This record gives sequence, C-alpha cells and structure tokens, in this order.
Amino acid sequence: MRIIKNLVKTSLNKAFSLIDKAVKKNVLHKNNGANKKSKINNYVKTSLTTD
Repeated sequence: MRIIKNLVKTSLNKAFSLIDKAVKKNVLHKNNGANKKSKINNYVKTSLTTD
C-alpha cells in the first residue's frame, strides 16, 4: 500500500505542476486551474480512504 501511495503522490505533484504551468502561460485561467486541482485532489482523497 505504501508504494501505491508514493506513486499517487508523485503523480499528483506532476499533475499539479502541469496545471500550474498552464496557468502561468495563460492557457488556463487561475480559477479554472484551482478548480481542476481541487477536483483531482478530492478524487484521490476519496479513492485512497475507501480502501
């Protein structure tokens, strides 16, 4: 289980980094980026706690 959590954490960091870069380059609006990060985070949180 620990390996899966580490993999999810690194994937989450990578996804957040990509969203932040898109916001910085004005591909996404900052609120849109924040909403995407929030939805991803909520999905990951619920899927890890249901195990």
